[in-house]
Amino acid sequence: MIQAQIASLQEQLAALQPSPASEVGVAATTSSGTPGYFRYPSVRRGLVAFVCEEDLFVVSLDLSQLSGNRTKPLQPKRLTTSGGCTHPVVSPDGSTIAYTCSASGSGEIFLVPSTGGVPRQLTYIGDFDPYVVNWSEDSKTLFVRSDVTSPQDTDELFSLEVQGGEQPTSGMATPATSRCVAHWLCWEEINTVDQHVYNWKHYRGGTQGQLWVDANSSGHFTCVDLTKLSLPQPAASSPLAAFYKANPTQQQQTIYNPASPMLFDGRLYFVAERDGCVGNIYSVRVMSAGQQRGSQQQQQQVGAVFSSLQQHTYHDLWYVRNPSIDPEAGVIAYHCGGQLFAMRVPGTANSQTGSSACQLSVEWFSDQHSAARRDLELTDDIFEAACLHPLGHTLVATV
Repeated sequence: MIQAQIASLQEQLAALQPSPASEVGVAATTSSGTPGYFRYPSVRRGLVAFVCEEDLFVVSLDLSQLSGNRTKPLQPKRLTTSGGCTHPVVSPDGSTIAYTCSASGSGEIFLVPSTGGVPRQLTYIGDFDPYVVNWSEDSKTLFVRSDVTSPQDTDELFSLEVQGGEQPTSGMATPATSRCVAHWLCWEEINTVDQHVYNWKHYRGGTQGQLWVDANSSGHFTCVDLTKLSLPQPAASSPLAAFYKANPTQQQQTIYNPASPMLFDGRLYFVAERDGCVGNIYSVRVMSAGQQRGSQQQQQQVGAVFSSLQQHTYHDLWYVRNPSIDPEAGVIAYHCGGQLFAMRVPGTANSQTGSSACQLSVEWFSDQHSAARRDLELTDDIFEAACLHPLGHTLVATV
């Protein structure tokens, strides 16, 4: 039966006979600078590390791009050639990039100099998808998220010394590690297997994520209850009011599915959804209960107080994904729709959307090896289905 399906598809392909012009048109995108699909940005010390075509690259962040003054695209530098790279995190001193690589099969943590060099494998744990959450401020310890010790595939947080290469040890969720998150400890509680907003679009059930913050390193965490916070109404003459008028669904107040917490300068930044909207970046002001009430007993009981909910990005088509913050420069970088964006913190409204986020222009030339032709021996063991393009120049197969 499988051979008959293949023969039928070959007959359809031969009958269509796509013209040379259409073939050239398809291949022309590989010979010029075309937009890459950029993911997993990490920003620190004026550097932005990111992944494209499963390899790791780095660019020097030009802050003039955030004000729209730069016209020359950023030129990326390739750091890896192995493929299988995800989740890079630049160290606080900017000298090293930690990342996950699954080129050898299982996911492992690697280190590579930000200026280029030979990558060094740090773990040998055989996990499916571990990744680095953050570095310690002295750039000597990594905090890693992994399910390597959990029989229920539940992610846990571990500390890992960069001078080693041994299995990570538990200890992330202790007051001693609060330095890695600006003297606060922030915990993202996700009851589902996947912790990303964009994979749980508009989910409103009981297992949606919650954010918990230890605002005074006391070991007492307070849940961020977004149902008690509302966004301020913009002035009628402001650009943001005009944006809401043109996009009425963006003005819905209900916020849910928070994820990707980042603490900076007294505010908690995170990605969340609103009714009818994609995931964007929001923030709330965080104060310890002692700051507000002055009582040590109340401080230990209440933990933290949240106020002043704000929205900082206004994307209406694609979700904000994998945000990263540079506390020295006060910049958040993220990717959206396969492109890199950056915004100053705190954001200031622009003339159109009320967002301070700007797309980073990256010069990209590629042979697009991920889309290159591959010859497969289609057998009953691996072949599932196939679909022919209406013009006949491409066959998509599930194997």
